[in-house]
Amino acid sequence: LHRVDRRQRQMCIRDSLKEFSQRMCNITRDGDTVARMGGDEFCILLPFVNETTWQASINKLLSSLEEPFTYNQQPLTLQANMGVALFPFHSEKVESLMHMADVAMYRAKKTDQPYCFYQPELEDSENRA
Repeated sequence: LHRVDRRQRQMCIRDSLKEFSQRMCNITRDGDTVARMGGDEFCILLPFVNETTWQASINKLLSSLEEPFTYNQQPLTLQANMGVALFPFHSEKVESLMHMADVAMYRAKKTDQPYCFYQPELEDSENRA
């Protein structure tokens, strides 16, 4: 590993996030929404995805990360952890869906999985952690 000073590290992160968001925009459909929530967290709204079709969308998003990113001609591999909550399956309220997706995302991070589908019992285990 090469040591990178703070400024270069910040530039690398910034450029990687820009490239990530561009890839997400390139693979989403008309009507889908990609939004950076802050830091390295994004929200992707996929209308008309349901309990049977959501996994294909997740796999498409994950596949877009397989090609390495580059910074100063160095390949970088990014990893994503996603939380999945579905309207109206989980809730009809935006705030609830965002919370549920967040809980599922943190479970995915905690278990080092690429994604986690929200289940109510995740709330109980997060409260005990």
